[in-house]
Amino acid sequence: MYRALVLSMIGIVNLNGGVEMINRVAFYIGFVGVFLTLMKLGGF
Repeated sequence: MYRALVLSMIGIVNLNGGVEMINRVAFYIGFVGVFLTLMKLGGF
């Protein structure tokens, strides 16, 4: 999860095409990780 956040930060700084794609993928991975963590904490 933290690695995805770091990659998304790097993607925001470097607005290249390839990095933007990595940023997008890392963002979704981070979002899913946070969502799953909230699900576990919420007990759903």
